[in-house]
Amino acid sequence: LLVFGTAPFVQVPFTRDLEVSRQLLQETEVRMAGPKTAFGDAIGLGITLFERSELEQRVMIALTDGNDTGSRVPPVEAARIAKDNDIMVHVIGVGDPTAVGEEKLDEAALQSVAATTGGRYFHAADRDQLQEIYTELDRIDTREVETATYRPRIDLFHWPLGGVVALSLLLFGASALRRSVEPQEVME
Repeated sequence: LLVFGTAPFVQVPFTRDLEVSRQLLQETEVRMAGPKTAFGDAIGLGITLFERSELEQRVMIALTDGNDTGSRVPPVEAARIAKDNDIMVHVIGVGDPTAVGEEKLDEAALQSVAATTGGRYFHAADRDQLQEIYTELDRIDTREVETATYRPRIDLFHWPLGGVVALSLLLFGASALRRSVEPQEVME
């Protein structure tokens, strides 16, 4: 989970711990990364994270409410780099495309980012549409994950436990034997 505003940062690194991810997502607040929108830089940070990982499937889902107002790398250029790194970016625009200035949702740029990387662009006008989009994304990018767990078929704890008990008895017996063999002083 990357959060971006004036600058992007990692809110949740790659993890399989969904509970922690949900908790950190709930702690995420609007404008916590600053008042601007550095969408291109956020894509760049995502590219860097994927480069450092061993993940085979590389998909980003970007949720943005405006046009890019603060990136050092324009979003379309970042999308080209993402494509070169086999990263697909799905973009969800949340906002008003008829607004003016920095509040305007730049749908053309967002569509271009998605199209460049082979992703899809979605516009969410309300929470219900956003939920439908997430359902659609789950359907598109669902994959089976193979996991391997190793668990002994036979409990083996009794062997070391038995060894410790035997060693304790041996030491206790040796100590008792030594006390009975040593000459004792008689006090008068």
